[in-house]
Amino acid sequence: KYIEVIFIKTKPGMATEFLKVSVEDNKPLQQALVDAGQELGWNLWSQVLPGGSVSDHDYFSSQFYTGFEQMSGSGIEAALKKAGKDGPTILERYARSRDRVKRELLEFVVGTN
Repeated sequence: KYIEVIFIKTKPGMATEFLKVSVEDNKPLQQALVDAGQELGWNLWSQVLPGGSVSDHDYFSSQFYTGFEQMSGSGIEAALKKAGKDGPTILERYARSRDRVKRELLEFVVGTN
């Protein structure tokens, strides 16, 4: 199993817009990807500590995959259609409200349920 983590810094005064895009546009898209078996899940997390200007990010999103084949993005167009969303519009709204600080891919090693 793999998790892709994207660290996000909202632009000044744009946190509300970022969250609005995440809930109204991205969440339905991510659910469509889960429903189609293109990913296991998606989450958006807010940074608690450290916060403010000390931190290089305010949020991070995580997408869960069973393997590399799910990461190909091959189902994105069908998922956008199912969710009734427009990819370029989502990207444009995100670009106005946040910067992607970094992206990491982690592989599961061991854990409990």
